[in-house]
Amino acid sequence: MSDEEVRDAELIGARVPFEELPIIDIGALLDGSATAKAETAAALGAAARDIGFFYVRNHGVPQAVIDAFFDRMVRFFELPAEEKMKTRIDKDGERMGYVPVGQQRTNDFDDDAEGDLAEGYDIGLELSPDDPDAAYPFYGPTLWPAEPPGFRDAMLTYIDAMIGLSRRTLGGLALSLGLEEDVFTPYLKKPIVLLSPHHYPPQSGHITRKRLGVGAHCDYGCLTFIVQDDVGGLQVRNSEGRWIEATPVPDTFVCNTGQLLERWTNGAFIANTHRVINDSGRARYSAPFFFTPDQDAEIEVLASCCGSDNPPRYPSVNAGQHYAERMRYMY
Repeated sequence: MSDEEVRDAELIGARVPFEELPIIDIGALLDGSATAKAETAAALGAAARDIGFFYVRNHGVPQAVIDAFFDRMVRFFELPAEEKMKTRIDKDGERMGYVPVGQQRTNDFDDDAEGDLAEGYDIGLELSPDDPDAAYPFYGPTLWPAEPPGFRDAMLTYIDAMIGLSRRTLGGLALSLGLEEDVFTPYLKKPIVLLSPHHYPPQSGHITRKRLGVGAHCDYGCLTFIVQDDVGGLQVRNSEGRWIEATPVPDTFVCNTGQLLERWTNGAFIANTHRVINDSGRARYSAPFFFTPDQDAEIEVLASCCGSDNPPRYPSVNAGQHYAERMRYMY
């Protein structure tokens, strides 16, 4: 049976070489020379300007950390439904935890779209109860499951590694703008992070955009890093409006720039639309890691990204308020 027979025509992603999304070696951001960093930064900047999506390799996140995270993610989603529901979000007023199939709706374009055909687990930054920012709902706390063993430790170790990767990548993007590598650092003292492991059951029958694994949307923060299995299903919209398959590439993360970074750079970097369709006949596992500035950060267009012939296109916005409004819309 052809794709056209099981999907609406508009849901067919173009099968193109994955080089259409550039694969960028970012090892120089960790320990490279100034020249190597500048070359890497230029590649990152070009991808963020033209596509808003790219792969990163030599990213510095240990494979053992990724493997442990992936193992615990899969083992959690294999638990019986009643066990997973013990940590459902909003249970006892908590925000972070298990998200059942259909509770999240990420389609930005169809008000009548149904909930996503995926289940997830939202995990935020771990703050102590006496932290002055602990009341911000998207800092946590996270409801942790009793099973599988080691779930919490694997998730938090992965988050720590991804925070480091996010900081390095933002530093490279700053260099691509002709700015100091640490220009974003003052806004990242206590970043809003969200690790969101996902399980996508296979979708069958006639598929329309009313219900997908994840509906078409742009991400809300600064950077997203996606680790995925070999099933595929992630699609990115190109400048011609065609959907391109973001084919899984071993030893890489898919990275994309979000709405806050687009605002910060006055549109120099773009937040691109993407979606997930899993009609592989197999379960799909992936996990986006979302990285956003501190909840009290005021985001204004960078002075270097505007001028008399390029005035600011966006008013200033509070990062925490922007993120909270968009997240509440999804749920």
